[in-house]
Amino acid sequence: MVLRLVGVVAAIFVVLGLIFWRAPIWFGERIVQLELLSAGIHSRSMEVDGYHVHYLEGGSGPPVVLIHGLATQAQNNWMELAPRLVRAGYHVYAPDLLGFGRSEKPVNHTYSISEQASFVETFLDAKQLGSVVLGGTSMGGWIAAEVALDQPQRVSRLMLFDSAGLTFQLAFDR
Repeated sequence: MVLRLVGVVAAIFVVLGLIFWRAPIWFGERIVQLELLSAGIHSRSMEVDGYHVHYLEGGSGPPVVLIHGLATQAQNNWMELAPRLVRAGYHVYAPDLLGFGRSEKPVNHTYSISEQASFVETFLDAKQLGSVVLGGTSMGGWIAAEVALDQPQRVSRLMLFDSAGLTFQLAFDR
């Protein structure tokens, strides 16, 4: 019986090793999805302005909307922060922007910052979110800042993480 159990466990490790070897990105994404699911964050989808949009959602309490950066998707950028926000009592939304992740990739879009900011505003409308805490990283920070400038009454707090689109005047001569 013990030998049979050891054989089954060894076979499972061999199969998982082969899957990891053949599709490491797919395997990694499944691990991240399991981690998010264990934190109460679920993968969802809906129509926004006629486009299929994927987003993560979890928790209850005041809404926090997180915008991912360039060349990535919500689950990759927010796998560390989103569970912490859920445990802290927030209702987290993290959409995949149009053209990214599992959201639709329309060919007629320019994917400009202003176009993506308009998409985020439309997402907020579709979810019927009034005042939100809005956060973004990299390009998502630039988009979040645009939304906050366009609709300041809607953004109660702005969180920018390594945000693009910001310029600083140096206080010294380079």
